[in-house]
Amino acid sequence: MNFSDCDPFSLYARYAKIIYIDSQLKTLHVQWFEHSSQTILEDLGDPQELFLTDNCNDLPNRLVCGKVVANRLRPGDDTSKIAALDYF
Repeated sequence: MNFSDCDPFSLYARYAKIIYIDSQLKTLHVQWFEHSSQTILEDLGDPQELFLTDNCNDLPNRLVCGKVVANRLRPGDDTSKIAALDYF
């Protein structure tokens, strides 16, 4: 099954880690993740896999549309224990 068939949201959603929130300017400073399907792995990547990049930006906080759980795994960790709607 192609991942884009089961979760088209990943094709236009962006995932980021909030570094800090500026409440006066109503902005967020974020560090971006790339979804595995948007990397060189393409369809070979796990549908729940995210890669943390070195890219950061300031964004208006109104652009945040939700929250996902992203688990940090170490080499050799079992990915089968990650919940179906969570990421690693």
